[in-house]
Amino acid sequence: MNAKKVVIVGGGIAGMVAATLLAEQGFKVELYELANELGGKAKSLRTKDGNPIEHSHRVYSKDYKTLLPILAKIPDGNHYVIDNLITPKKAIISNTKGEIFINLKFRQRKQLNSLEQFLFCIFQPIVNGIKILLIMFLFPYKMKRIGIPIRESIWCLLKHIQFLMMCEERQQKLFSGQSYGEFLCIENKSDNFKQFISTYISVLVAARLETEAIGCARLFSNSMLTMRGVIKGLEHLGGIMIMNGPTSERLFNPWQKYLIHLGVNIHLGVSLNSIETEKNLIKSFTFSDGTKATSDHYICAVPLVVLTDLVNKCSLANIDLSLINVNEPKMEWSNSAQFFLSALPNNNATSFEPGVLNLHINSPWDIVSIVQGKGIWNNVEMPPDMPYVLSATFSNVHSHGVVFNKPLIACSETEIFEELLTQMGFVDRDLVMSWHLDYELIIMEDSEYQQKKDNLRSHLASDVYDGKRMLTYAPLGLMRPNQKPLKTVSKISNLYLAGEHIDTQYRIPTMEKAAESGRRAAMEVANQVNPSIAEAIKLQDRDFIKPFSFVQNLDNLVYQWQFR
Repeated sequence: MNAKKVVIVGGGIAGMVAATLLAEQGFKVELYELANELGGKAKSLRTKDGNPIEHSHRVYSKDYKTLLPILAKIPDGNHYVIDNLITPKKAIISNTKGEIFINLKFRQRKQLNSLEQFLFCIFQPIVNGIKILLIMFLFPYKMKRIGIPIRESIWCLLKHIQFLMMCEERQQKLFSGQSYGEFLCIENKSDNFKQFISTYISVLVAARLETEAIGCARLFSNSMLTMRGVIKGLEHLGGIMIMNGPTSERLFNPWQKYLIHLGVNIHLGVSLNSIETEKNLIKSFTFSDGTKATSDHYICAVPLVVLTDLVNKCSLANIDLSLINVNEPKMEWSNSAQFFLSALPNNNATSFEPGVLNLHINSPWDIVSIVQGKGIWNNVEMPPDMPYVLSATFSNVHSHGVVFNKPLIACSETEIFEELLTQMGFVDRDLVMSWHLDYELIIMEDSEYQQKKDNLRSHLASDVYDGKRMLTYAPLGLMRPNQKPLKTVSKISNLYLAGEHIDTQYRIPTMEKAAESGRRAAMEVANQVNPSIAEAIKLQDRDFIKPFSFVQNLDNLVYQWQFR
């Protein structure tokens, strides 16, 4: 095969996955990224005083069937990036007073040898089935501690187990037009149940009860019925994992070196200015540094707000965005703040122990937090007087806080500081040496915004409060019932799309959804050149929880017989 050239715009996970898979198959890849580093919304940075900051702390799931195998082949010194993933010490659910209602401990996993892998394949489905029975028995009593009636907890579990026993076609037929709230018949449930479900899915991925049902049901089922890894060769992985250091240092820096090793030409700090078309083909991309890139194929792996601006700026009428309007409320805010601590607090010590995921169940801003740094990160340089990082991710920015009774988008930075710590139940303010609000979040005078808005990079802006607006450069796109995501293949013959707004099997906007969209784009490009290459990078069928795979396959046969 003569090497075909591919130009990829967007150096986030979707673009990096596409670049990796295509370069491994011999394509000549040019990767362009607006920022000065790769990683998109998932990257981490350092402040001037050396503190690590992130747009949001990252949790990796065992069912990331596209992302995890890629991490397993990226070298990082004398090991691989996959080896930088560790299991959190525990996950807890607490309130704004720091009181812990649920405490789930995770067992650290070890690499399996050949015999252990063989035994795992035989016995693990049985073990997982027993675990599900135990969860069904214990879950209602744990939920009772936060005021949820046992009958509602049992009903919730049975509803999700019934969902998991259905084949994907039946799920689509029954629930594709439902919201998650409708799926759970939420209007007939107690206030405590509504609050728990609403907060839980929001904390996991900034979802809402109005979000489409299938993605949320899979997410809830996968997180609640936590089984061991289902990816061949990676059976030792736990259900939930975190990095043992800042994301860019542990993931994206090694990945960038791997891309360079594969021959990918990476261009940082440049934006796409114009697109030249002829009939139904892209002829060239012109970038802000004056580069005019011509190619056989083009992949646009950028966030939805950026794609919308490109379509409007470059008059790409063949990309239909009519189904996705970025001004609708489904574009959700999900941002974070990092608090740099001199020591761990004595009060609520369990809540703020390194490596503990803390879901703050009645936080108006749906906060999930974790303490990182000393005790959980390995060989990471930290300022000696601030060895710990309390990272808090928040999403429900339109709800009123508990201190100032204002929505987050109406608060000043000082007010956000007080609200976040109060909602987390963090009392020892004197331990906070410094803090940093998400680098993707900007507070700006409205007069300044009106002058600059046309020249700002793609963003989502709040309403005006006290003469100011809040902007996020990294909103999440969540599908509502009956809304359809964009397809990988556009109506322009040599242009393909990737990103969290693309139609994939993984429906909730996560790193895996972005990775899967990048794989789909790579597969479509490869298919135009040689179908055998596309087969080599084909998406695997997704099996969310192993004990249900047999029943799902059986239901698929029944479904085909019913509706043939």
